[in-house]
Order: sequence, then C-alpha cells, then structure tokens
Amino acid sequence: MASSILGSIKKDSIRNIFTSICESEHISRAQIAKQTGLSLMTVGKAVDEFLRLGFAAQEKESKNMAGRKAGLVCLNPVKFFLILDLTRQNFQMIMMNSSFCVLDHLSYDFDPECYCEENLCIFLKNVKIYTLRYLEMEHCIGIGILVPGNYDETSDEIVNLRFNGFEKIKIRSIAEEILKFPVSYIKNDIQSAALSNIADFPKYREQLVSYVCLRNYVSGTLLSNGHFLGGNNSSGSLLGKISLGAYTLDDVISSAGLNEAGMEALSHTL
Repeated sequence: MASSILGSIKKDSIRNIFTSICESEHISRAQIAKQTGLSLMTVGKAVDEFLRLGFAAQEKESKNMAGRKAGLVCLNPVKFFLILDLTRQNFQMIMMNSSFCVLDHLSYDFDPECYCEENLCIFLKNVKIYTLRYLEMEHCIGIGILVPGNYDETSDEIVNLRFNGFEKIKIRSIAEEILKFPVSYIKNDIQSAALSNIADFPKYREQLVSYVCLRNYVSGTLLSNGHFLGGNNSSGSLLGKISLGAYTLDDVISSAGLNEAGMEALSHTL
C-alpha cells in the first residue's frame, strides 16, 4: 500500500477507515467519518486511494428523492492475495480476500527424501498450476511468504532459522522465477501463520481460537470467526512475547512433563 496520499495519513487512521469498510456491506464516507471520528476530508482521501488501488469498490446509493446520490463503498469482491506458508512441516498456500477471510487453501506434503529446496520448487510449481487453473492473477493484490526465521533482503536468505533445511536458499529469486509474479513481502508473521494453520480445520474458523507459536520465545494471537481480535490500534490480537531466557524450548517442555504426544494433543486443544 505504498502511496504518497496514504503516506500523508496516520497509519492508525488508515487502519480504522479500512476496518470500517471491512465490517460493513456498504458504507458511505460520511458514515466512516462518524464511526472513526476522522474528518470527512481525511476519509475521502483514503477511500479514493483504496478505490484507485482496487482494494475497494463503489456504487451509487439508491434514493427515492432528487439530489446527488452518495457513493457507497465496499471491499472489492474480486480482489484477493496469496500467502505461502513455509513455517509448517508441510507447506501451504492460503487465498484470502481483502478482509483477511480465507477463501481457499492448497497443501503440499513435504517429501523427506528430497532436499528442502527441491520441495520448495515443487510446492511453488503446484501453486503456479493452481493460479493458472483457478485464478485471474490481474485481481491479485500481492503474494506474501511466511518463513521460519528472519528474512535478510540483501542476501535473499533466511537467518536465525527455527529448523534446518532453508540454509542458503534464495527465497524471493526462486519464488518469482517460478510464479512469474512479484512477491510483496517475506517475513515471519504470527497472525498470517495463525490463519494458515486454521485453514486445515474449517470448524475452527467459526470459533474463538488462541494460536500459540513456540520459537526461542513464546508468542501468539487470538482469532474469532477467522478474524483477528482487535484492541487499541488493532493490536489486541497479538499476545505478548515470553522470552525463554537462558533456557531452550526443549528444557521448558521437558520441565513441564510434556512429551511429543502430549505436545501434539495440547496443540489441538481449544
């Protein structure tokens, strides 16, 4: 969403305006201004830019009276984006609309007989086939990749890996070469990972879910009906990080008396 117009508006204001659009079937600029407490001018600038970028669509409000009809704004129903989740044991693609609702997903079973890079290439080729068969990529807002560590743009590699296999793999180069589509971002994002994981369990999308991620620290997020629970500045869905200090995660798990089977059972407890 890099735009000089949006860049002149506070991020919190943009987020609140976009949230108002997401939560309404159709809404006018005046209604958005009332809900957010922002000026009509600020709302108008942001909405016009959402329309220009294709995130939103507009139709005229029907009225049984003479006079100018207000433009009602809604999310553009044809727009979508793709998230490629490489943080799971088996890779997964999820397709989401502009309000972060999961529309479809594609899973890939990791082949332990192949190198990680080989598995990645096969997965990306499967994603490419899916996009050619089922999607109109001109409506794709962007593609994001979730990685098991910190992404270094300079080297195009993942550093501080959570597990082995991705060393020295040029993530962006490989993805863009196979997909023939630019990658919007590559990062380790807890909220997108949560959406990716509940995609395997449709019933969870209609429940209150606490998603906890175990790394060298413990963090998580809250989902309700497939959406993040927002708090002040929409940050309430992120659970604070708990550092493990000098201990490893294995130390903590062992001291709690949990084995692998116990962790598997715990991970599916809601």
